[in-house]
Amino acid sequence: MKIATITPMRYTPGELEYFQFIRGGVGADHHQGPTFHQFTDGTVRMIWAAYDIDECSPNSVVLYSDSFDRGITWSDPQVYMADYPGGLIAPCVLLLHGGREAIMVLVKVRHRIEVDPVRKVVLTGWDYFQSRSRVFVRHSTDGGRTFDHGQEIPCQLITGGKELPGGGMYYGDISVVQLQSGRIVVSGNFMDPKRSENRSGIGHFVGVCLLSDDGGRTWRRSDEISVDTPRGVMEMQIAEVEPDHLFCLFRNTSGYLCQTHSEDGGETWSKPERSPLPSPESMPRMIKLRSGNLLLVWNNVSSTTQQPRHPLSAVLSRDGGRTWGTPKVVADELGENQVSNHGMIQLDDGRILLAINHYRAVHPTTSDLDMAIFDETWLHEEYPLPLVWRFRTDPANRGEAEQWYAVQPDASWSEIRTDSDWVSQGYRYYGTAWYSVGFTCPDELVGKEVILRFGAVDGNCQVWLDAQYIGSQLEPPDVMWNKPFTLPIGQLEPNREHRLVVRVTKDRLAAGIWKPVALKER
Repeated sequence: MKIATITPMRYTPGELEYFQFIRGGVGADHHQGPTFHQFTDGTVRMIWAAYDIDECSPNSVVLYSDSFDRGITWSDPQVYMADYPGGLIAPCVLLLHGGREAIMVLVKVRHRIEVDPVRKVVLTGWDYFQSRSRVFVRHSTDGGRTFDHGQEIPCQLITGGKELPGGGMYYGDISVVQLQSGRIVVSGNFMDPKRSENRSGIGHFVGVCLLSDDGGRTWRRSDEISVDTPRGVMEMQIAEVEPDHLFCLFRNTSGYLCQTHSEDGGETWSKPERSPLPSPESMPRMIKLRSGNLLLVWNNVSSTTQQPRHPLSAVLSRDGGRTWGTPKVVADELGENQVSNHGMIQLDDGRILLAINHYRAVHPTTSDLDMAIFDETWLHEEYPLPLVWRFRTDPANRGEAEQWYAVQPDASWSEIRTDSDWVSQGYRYYGTAWYSVGFTCPDELVGKEVILRFGAVDGNCQVWLDAQYIGSQLEPPDVMWNKPFTLPIGQLEPNREHRLVVRVTKDRLAAGIWKPVALKER
């Protein structure tokens, strides 16, 4: 069955690339809830939900697509799982240490909902008191390629015996991590019937972790995580910041993400408190990167409701969640449109894949699945170099022989800005020209590996730092004229002036450095 063909994507080290993966209305009205895993041979699999009209509709299926080149090209989406009589299914796959074994935690949810497929509207909405969830754990011995039929986790174990009227539970929003010790931690939330409003169907949720120390064969329950804000604890995200020391962020209705800690591998948790991170009632996603830093992607705006779900921002923490850096916007929208309900993974080569549900509120509503590809370097703060440099044309092409890259500019060098090409600044000249600027290393970059980021150079260029050649960009100008690129420069000596010199060659049209240059941590 061919649902769609995915257009190839692109990864540029140090930059953000953004693409539409699959359009809403192709195969299903909505595509959302993506998760990833990477097999030991490098193959990346993304799985996501596809449904019509409403996310609680019983016609939901789970699709998958594989990439064999780390997110650049993808196979045609195919059905991964479906269970129409059983209702919605939400699988989460975790490859265990060593890569040979894997587990799938599978939540099946049945909602009572009636829809009009012609008008594409909900006739009878969902009532969480009428919804029921079942949780299964399935095992793989081939690294997640195939799974057994699995075992069901009793709802009494998850809820501590707090069942809904008539029995059963409503549970979901799971994520799965494995700790350094080998322990598996499954975080999720269930609706507490004693704290929920039966008449209105509004649920109050309590967070809880399932813990396994034997590869997912037996499970026990952690202490509960609860808050008094309406709707409670939802969509917990957990990272191990030190051995058995866990940091957790979760969605709630306070206008900020809430946070809690565990110092015993998830058995017990500190009293939740408000984090410094503004948020609507919307999903956060957090992972621990290969560097040890935490990456959070969330809707960076304070609201006690589910709107707005934009912008979608990314931010790093270098100290286990105690403080956060400066957020960078990944995607933005307007009005009731949304960029949220996302999933992400860092691959073995360091690149990060972020799949995003892009909801369009115009009736009939649809949800695209977008893809952002970037790396940790893109998230690092930039330290701009001066906008005004020294400039000298080289019509005889003698600057390299005379080592202009090693001289202090004199009166023969004029001034030029690096946010506009040289033609636009009045230099009616084509050929080779030289740029030169002095700078000192920012305190924040002392002792760190540094890269130069060129916003854009229209023309071929060679680069020297302190009279030493460090690299070039020689791709054709019609390809690279508006694209950023980076060059590594190593560590910069503090408390002295460094000199950066760039030789640019272009024989027609606009030419030169026309977007600013900056320093970044590598």
